[in-house]
Amino acid sequence: MKNSLTILTIIFITMVAQSAFAAIDTQQIANTLIKNISAHFYPVVLLFFVFLSALGYFLYRSHFSKKSQRQENNKQSVELGSYLLRINKKMIIKSANDKVNSLTGLSSDSIVGRSLKDIIELQGATPVDQQSILKMVKQQFSIADFGLNYRDVSLNKKTEPSLFHVSTAPVMNDRGKIIAVTLIIKDLSVRQKMWDKLLGKAEQDHLTGLINRMGYDKYIEQFPHNMQENSTHVLCFMDLDNFKPVNDSAGHAAGDELLKQLSDIFRQHVRSTDLLARTGGDEFVILFSNCTMEKAKARCENIINSVSLLRFSWADKSFIVGVSIGAVEFNSDVTVAGLQGLCKIADDACYTAKKKGRNQLFVHESGKLPELKNAQFSTDNWQDIIRNAIDNNQFKLMAQPIVPLGSKNKDNRKRYEVFIRLPYNGRILRPGSFFPAAERYGFSLEIDRWVIHEVFKQLSFLNLNTLNTGFREFTINITTASLLDDSFSSFVSEALDTFGLSASSICFEIPESIVISNFSQARKLLSRLATLGCKNSLDDFGSGLSSLSYIRDLPLHYLKIDGIFVKNIESNQVDAAMIHSLNHMSSVMNLKTVAESVENKHTAKLLHRLGVNYAQGYYCGRPQPLEELGRVSSKVNVKELKSNA
Repeated sequence: MKNSLTILTIIFITMVAQSAFAAIDTQQIANTLIKNISAHFYPVVLLFFVFLSALGYFLYRSHFSKKSQRQENNKQSVELGSYLLRINKKMIIKSANDKVNSLTGLSSDSIVGRSLKDIIELQGATPVDQQSILKMVKQQFSIADFGLNYRDVSLNKKTEPSLFHVSTAPVMNDRGKIIAVTLIIKDLSVRQKMWDKLLGKAEQDHLTGLINRMGYDKYIEQFPHNMQENSTHVLCFMDLDNFKPVNDSAGHAAGDELLKQLSDIFRQHVRSTDLLARTGGDEFVILFSNCTMEKAKARCENIINSVSLLRFSWADKSFIVGVSIGAVEFNSDVTVAGLQGLCKIADDACYTAKKKGRNQLFVHESGKLPELKNAQFSTDNWQDIIRNAIDNNQFKLMAQPIVPLGSKNKDNRKRYEVFIRLPYNGRILRPGSFFPAAERYGFSLEIDRWVIHEVFKQLSFLNLNTLNTGFREFTINITTASLLDDSFSSFVSEALDTFGLSASSICFEIPESIVISNFSQARKLLSRLATLGCKNSLDDFGSGLSSLSYIRDLPLHYLKIDGIFVKNIESNQVDAAMIHSLNHMSSVMNLKTVAESVENKHTAKLLHRLGVNYAQGYYCGRPQPLEELGRVSSKVNVKELKSNA
C-alpha cells in the first residue's frame, strides 16, 4: 500500500514537472542540472540508498514484531492449563508439552512422530469430531487465525465423557511463513463442575434444603430412563393441612420455621435412593423408588403420625398441623409422558385425601391407569374445559345428609351439604381435580353463583312438587372470590326473591382458614347474609388455632369440627377431649356443632356422648345427585344412639 502511494506521488510530480518544463527553456535547465549533478553524483546516490534501506528495515520490524507479539500473546493465553501439540503439514506431531502425558496416558517420546489422526482416535473422539479437528489444523496452514478456529469436543477415553475446548494457532518463521500449527486442548471439566454446582444450587430449595420444583421436574424427566427392568415405584403428593393459619396469625417467619421442622420429619422416613422435593409453598413430593405400595403406605402412615404429634409453638401461639397424602403405584413400563400423567393422578389423590377428612393417605387404585400411555390428562386445557362447563351447565351437584345425633337434636328439618362435581372423560371429578385451575383462571366466583342458582332452582322445585318431606336446609360452600365480592350478598338476595325461597333454608359455609385470612371481609359478608336470614357455618373448625376469641365477632350458627379430630377419637383421648372442649364452648355461645368424616357407627355414638349436635360422613349417608334428593335417607337410628349413650 505504501509503495503504491510512493509511485503515484512520483508520477504526479513528474506530470507537474512536465507542465512546468513546457513553459521554460528546458534545454538550458537540463544542461545546468547535468553539470551540477556530475559534481555531486556519488554522495547523492549514497544518501538515497541509505534512506530507502532505513525505511524498509523500519517497515519490516513493525510488521513482523506485531505478528510476533500476537503469537506471543496467543501462546501465553493458551499455555496455562492447556494441552499443546505442535503439528507439521504432514499432520505429524512434532512436539508436545508435559500436560499431554496426563491426557493421553502416553509419554512425550511415544507421542512425537505419530499422526494426529491416530492420537485423537485413541482418545475416543467421535468420527465427526475427528474430522473437524483435522480440518481445523489443515485450514490453519493456509489462514493465520489466532484463536478464531475452535470447537468443543467430547473425549470418551475415561469412564465418563469429558468435554474439551479445541483450538488452533499458527507457528510462523521470521519471514511470516506458517511452518507448523499448534493444537490447543483445554479441559472444560473444571468449568463444568462449577456450572453443575451452580445448577445444583438453583435446583435446591433455599429454605428447607430439599430439591425444588426445577430439580423435581428434571428428575421426573430422567427417571423413566434410569429405572431397572420389572421394578415397582410409588409417587406421593403431600399437602400440608392447616398451614395457612400459621402464616396468617403468626407471620411468615413462623411459617418458614414450621416448614423446616416438617422437612426434617419427612427426611426421617425416606431413603437416600428416594426423591424428596418441595414443589410449592406447602406442597411436597416423595418418589419411593424400587418400593411396593405396601411398604410406601407404611412409610406414609409414619409420616402422618409423626406430623400429627408435632405441636408447633411460636411466641404465645401453638398450632396443630397435618398432612394429606395421595399415592399412586407404577412400574418400569411407564414413559416420560406417562409419568407426567401420574403426577396429575397423585395430585388428585392428595385432594381426595383432603376431602375425606385431611391428615390421611389416599391410594389411587393401580388398575385404573388407562390414560398413562398418552398422558392426555396432564395436557388438558382446563381453562377451556371449565369455561365450557359453566356455559353449558355441565357441572353436577351432589347432596350429602347432615343428621342429628340424639333425639334432642332432632327437628323437622332435613339438612344437606351440597358438593359440586365435573363429569369429564368418563370420570366424575371432585373439586380437588379442577378447582385449583378454576381459581387460577378466575372462574371460582362464577362457579359459586352457578351453584347457588342451581340449588335455589332445585329447592324451589322440591317445595312445589314434594309433599310431607319436612323443611329442608342446604349448606353451600363459598370461596374466597365470593367472600371478597361486595355484590355477593345482593346476588343472594335477588336469587331468593326470584325463586321464592325462605333465607332460613340456606346456610353458607366458609373454611376457617379463609375467614382468618380475610377476617374483616368475612365478618362483613356473614353479617349481611345473616341479616337476610341465612345461616352461616364455619368449616374445618378447631385445627391450628391458639385463640378462638374471633368467633365472638362473627354471626355464626354452626361450627363444623375438622375431621382431623373426628376420625381418631376411638383411639386418641386427646382428640376426644378437644371435641368435648370445642363442643362445650359452642354450647355456651349458642352454636350448633357438626362433626365431619363420620365413617362408622361407633364414632357416631362417641360423638353423641361428647355432646356433638350433628354428624356428616359416609356412615350418615353418601352424596347423592341433588335431583334425586327424595331418595336420600339417613342410616343413623336416633333412638338407637340415645339408648346406647
